[in-house]
Amino acid sequence: MNYIRELNAFYDWLETNPLNHQCIALWHALMHTNSKAGWKKEFTVAVITLELKTGLNRRAIERARNTLEQVGLIRWRKRSGNQSAIYEMIPLSEKFVRQNDIQTVAQSDAQNDVQTDVQTDVQSVAQTVVQSDAQSVAINKTKLNETKKKNNNPPISPQKRHYAEYVTMTEGEYQKLVEAHGEEFTRRCIEVLNNYKGANGKKYKSDYLAILNWVVGRVKEEMAREKSRRSVARRGNEIDYDFLSL
Repeated sequence: MNYIRELNAFYDWLETNPLNHQCIALWHALMHTNSKAGWKKEFTVAVITLELKTGLNRRAIERARNTLEQVGLIRWRKRSGNQSAIYEMIPLSEKFVRQNDIQTVAQSDAQNDVQTDVQTDVQSVAQTVVQSDAQSVAINKTKLNETKKKNNNPPISPQKRHYAEYVTMTEGEYQKLVEAHGEEFTRRCIEVLNNYKGANGKKYKSDYLAILNWVVGRVKEEMAREKSRRSVARRGNEIDYDFLSL
């Protein structure tokens, strides 16, 4: 998928298919996420990540993605528990190229009264577009390989972002936590680590590894204590009820 071509096609499409700013913001956020993922057919992204990218709340995101699916720009489906939804972007550029080429050939043939050549010309144009794209990809790959050979510098580390005042992680690290423990549990881990670092002035080379090393265990213990406390309270209420009924 070509990022620039998709952007141009998207704004061409908007000329006859207006969308509100929330849908436009969400479409851009999903395109950016898929670009960073390497243009996968399907990809996952947490709602909190989309909130950060778009500035929208959860309800606005849910409404916007339903609208984008209805107009044929994306497909998405829920998963069980707290797992992130799965998304698929519907390419626009290929659709617009083919439609424009077909219209151009059809108009030319109508003027020259040669209707039998329409199909042949359309196929020729489509083949030219495919060959041109293939050549462009091959040239870009060659240039990329040459650049990699010349550049002996180590690869640039993924950029970290703030998920709390004192907690930073890459988007990939955050996604791994959500996939393993769910979004609510991950948010609690970030809150615990943020409070600890803020109160003690502690710094970690990797907040992600700190969460794996001790924060996950502490949050699990905290949840177990809370569950036990509720169970004891519930049994106490049952005993009081039995006593009063005597």
